[in-house]
Amino acid sequence: MTPDPGPYEQLAAEERAERRRWRWALVVALGVHLALLAVPIPEWGRAGAGPPPEEVVVFRLQPTVFAPPPPPEPTRLETEATEEAGAAPPQPAIDLLLPESPDRRLLPPQPMIAEPPDYPEAAWQQGDGGVVILRVLLDQGGGVVEVVVVEGPEELAAAAVAAVRRWSFMPASLDGVAVPAAVSVRVRFAARG
Repeated sequence: MTPDPGPYEQLAAEERAERRRWRWALVVALGVHLALLAVPIPEWGRAGAGPPPEEVVVFRLQPTVFAPPPPPEPTRLETEATEEAGAAPPQPAIDLLLPESPDRRLLPPQPMIAEPPDYPEAAWQQGDGGVVILRVLLDQGGGVVEVVVVEGPEELAAAAVAAVRRWSFMPASLDGVAVPAAVSVRVRFAARG
């Protein structure tokens, strides 16, 4: 009967077994690499070489000019309708009347979204035009709170108020702090002439 190996002999035996496993793994890996290196690789398969010249297809682009198709010719009915109605109403001109700060500490609000109002079709057909002046009250965030008509024809004023209610402003600031403000807007509707 053999005596039990001591802890040192047991560790030495485990280390020898581990080295044997590593040697076999290394021999197998080297054998696989040598087998792969023995396989011939075509020249065109290497990085940067590209395929052989007989397999290259060259594409040449022909210069082409793309132009939009011509607009269709208006029909007789469309031409007559345009002549009867006249030209489309022009967009109204808008002026933003901002008060000046005497000490320049107040920066006035600036419009970010300010689409012009639509010219009312009935007013355009009748040849009505005019100037509408609005007083616009803004909140601290630059949103429109209230729009008051100061002067102007009723139908044109209604169109101007509807448009200005959809506007948004960069808020006014006093010493860098956003504050509520009021501005005046002048909308000029050109008369049909």
